[in-house]
Amino acid sequence: AELEGKSARMLYFTDKEFKRVGEEKYTEILATGRGSVETQFKKKDGSAITIILSSQPLDISDLSKGVIFTVVDITDIKKSNQLLEETTAKLKRAQKVAQLGNWSYNVENTAIECSDEMYHIYGRPLENSMTYELFRSWIHPEDRALLDSYMGKMLQMTPGQPMDALSYRVIYENESIHWIKVTLEAEYDEEGKPQYFFGTAQDITKQRNDQNTIIENEKKYKGIFEQAAVGVARLDTAGKLLEVNKRFCEIVGYSTKELLTKSFQDITHPDDLAEGHSYVKKLLDGDIKSYSIKKRCITDDGGIIWANLTVSLVRTIDNKPDYFIAIVEDIHELQASEERLKFSLEGSGDGLWDWDIKADEVFYSKRWKEMIGYAENELSNSVNEWKSRIHPEDTEQLFSDVTAHLEGKTDNYRNEHRLKCKDGSYKWILTRGMIVSRAINGTPLRMVGSHSDISERKEVEVLFQKTHSLLTKLSDTIPAMIYQYRLYPDGSSCFPYASIGIEDLYEVTPEEIMSDAQCVFDVVHPDDLAMVADSISKSAETMTLWDVEYRVELPKKGLRWLKGTSKPEKLEDGSILWHGFIEDITDRKEMQIKYAQQAQMIEQTHDSVISTDLEGIITSFNHGAELRLEYKPDEM
Repeated sequence: AELEGKSARMLYFTDKEFKRVGEEKYTEILATGRGSVETQFKKKDGSAITIILSSQPLDISDLSKGVIFTVVDITDIKKSNQLLEETTAKLKRAQKVAQLGNWSYNVENTAIECSDEMYHIYGRPLENSMTYELFRSWIHPEDRALLDSYMGKMLQMTPGQPMDALSYRVIYENESIHWIKVTLEAEYDEEGKPQYFFGTAQDITKQRNDQNTIIENEKKYKGIFEQAAVGVARLDTAGKLLEVNKRFCEIVGYSTKELLTKSFQDITHPDDLAEGHSYVKKLLDGDIKSYSIKKRCITDDGGIIWANLTVSLVRTIDNKPDYFIAIVEDIHELQASEERLKFSLEGSGDGLWDWDIKADEVFYSKRWKEMIGYAENELSNSVNEWKSRIHPEDTEQLFSDVTAHLEGKTDNYRNEHRLKCKDGSYKWILTRGMIVSRAINGTPLRMVGSHSDISERKEVEVLFQKTHSLLTKLSDTIPAMIYQYRLYPDGSSCFPYASIGIEDLYEVTPEEIMSDAQCVFDVVHPDDLAMVADSISKSAETMTLWDVEYRVELPKKGLRWLKGTSKPEKLEDGSILWHGFIEDITDRKEMQIKYAQQAQMIEQTHDSVISTDLEGIITSFNHGAELRLEYKPDEM
């Protein structure tokens, strides 16, 4: 009753919508005899409902007789569809983020449907239709048989039967290779035969590469662990042995099976347990990261060996103690040979020093003192006896080297410096040493080493530098290249020495060919390269003089003629070292070519050409003269 007699306009939200519906409705009625339009009606409370408005005229030939309207409320359907669209969009986004695509396969008509992300995963543009043949063409040729086999097993599936995942390679359009993992489940008809397959596909290239890297790293770790030249063991935080390598077993004399039933304490000398426990506590408390000590190990036969033990603690991600890594070096023979070493060093003329770092005192051997002109009782054990005699110019580098070793930055200490002698002169000293004892907190306690008099060697070096400088200056003034060329047994070669003249002859620097001679051979003329290589091989085989003229093509100067002469020398490692020089003979070669061309022209001319020396003696005549004078060359 509320609507009777009133305009249908009141049911619409806008005039525009009212007009649109009317036009579309009557246009469709005229075309098909009835009209159907989707729109929204305004309810009495002002809210909206989505409807399908259908129109059926009472008389198609006379619309003025009236039209019957049918209204169907599709609000809930629209909301469901909108929710479905939103869910589908979210699913697509989730699949894109997870790189997970989904697919279905209709057994009856072999139709394949794929999500958008499936095409992205397979590196292909969206296809209007998908077939098994097209899909199969994306698969790596070596994996297609695997896919065919998997497809056959799919079609033979029975209800309740699980199907394993399949991994295979696909080739993208850019020819890159990706690994894909496919999972599926089947839907069966009433007879228990597969009717539809639904599955997912995921790009697992990164996981596959990561897995291969892990496997490779594990192989490397196992190889390093087993082949290490030192004993290596992994222990739990209580000291129980979890893993040992072959060398560790050899050092202590137990088999792997026997050691894995023991703790590290079981094979440690009782007198050394307290020191080890102290270090372990500091490791667990985080006070130190590792420690290194000398200790005695008990072997399987009850014997004792000295070992150098280095232990570090591996922690979990949340910084909790996980396990210990122990490195064991057999130093039993080293301990026994310390006295022999001391005797041999003294006998060789080297001086010994032993620095008590905490007390800042040094033991200087008799030879150490004699080296700088002092008797044994003339110097005290103060470290200043050494420091005060260091040449001022050498002090900074020397103490820098000492500090680096004390701080653990170098494995050993080595320095060359000048030391003042009793008579006021200076001697060059090579000093070498290393820390042999540290406190529990890692502080260096003791450092030992040797002094060697290298004054004569330094004098030779100075003389050599002067000689080398003179030779360089002389060679740089020669318009040629003085060089050494070395050919190694494996075929590689280099120029250990080349004068500056190489820059003019080959347009390369001496530094460029010091480790590899290839850039020199790169500019040899292609027609001469084989000849040059053969001449080098022949000289190496026969140890005869290398004397060759050849052409080079230079980036700046173009074609040039070179002549090389050098003498080979065989070295102990089987290498051949040539000493010689190379010069530019381009001008001479061009003159020779010019003379040859002129001689050819003279010989071929029909005119008579006769040459004589200053005394009138005929030295040559051409073919034209021979024809006209009727003389033979030997007659003239």
